[in-house]
Order: sequence, then structure tokens, then C-alpha cells
Amino acid sequence: MSFFASYPSLTERSVLIIGGASRVGAAFVEHFAQQRTRAAFVDVAATTNMLASLADAAHLPHYVHCDITELDALGRAIDATRRLVGSIIGALANNATNDSRMCTGQNFIVDGGWV
Repeated sequence: MSFFASYPSLTERSVLIIGGASRVGAAFVEHFAQQRTRAAFVDVAATTNMLASLADAAHLPHYVHCDITELDALGRAIDATRRLVGSIIGALANNATNDSRMCTGQNFIVDGGWV
């Protein structure tokens, strides 16, 4: 029994998740897979652990390697996604980010607030 909502309108819909290899993006991929979509995700980070955990999904999500800061590469990744999940992408989740945290010497996060 699932503790999450079921959305029948997503069944068999093609979905593209940009930035789906880890954290929130990986959760998008997992939950879209549970909704029986035909999902693909692009990311610079290779991932196999997540895909192995989704082996029982109706449609195993597809991983397409892409550095989205290179627009030509992103275009090729979208083309590859269309070949993998269907020519019409019915949903897009953009979760791409550069999460390399660094201290500038001026701003720090302390107890959830900026100092």
C-alpha cells in the first residue's frame, strides 16, 4: 500500500526531469516512476544506485548524461529523451542547480539564518 497520492492522468505520460540524479531531483524521478510515467532525467552526475532501487517500476526511468550549461548538449539530451520516452514531453520538472556550497568570508548560515 502506498502512502502517496495516485494521479491516473500521469500514467504513460512522458516526463523530463532536469537535474534528477540526487536529492530533490532523485525524489522527482522516483515519484514520477511510481506514477507509471515514462520518465527520463538529465544530469551531469552519473547514477546507478537510484535506478537499481526503481527496478520494480512499470517503466524504468532513463538517464541521459548532460551538462545543461552547454545549450547544444541540452538540445541533444532533449532529443535523446524524446527517442526514449516519446516525442511529446507531457511534463517537465526543472531541478537543475549548482549546489557547490562555499563560504565567501562574508556570509555564513548559522542556525538556519544568514549572518
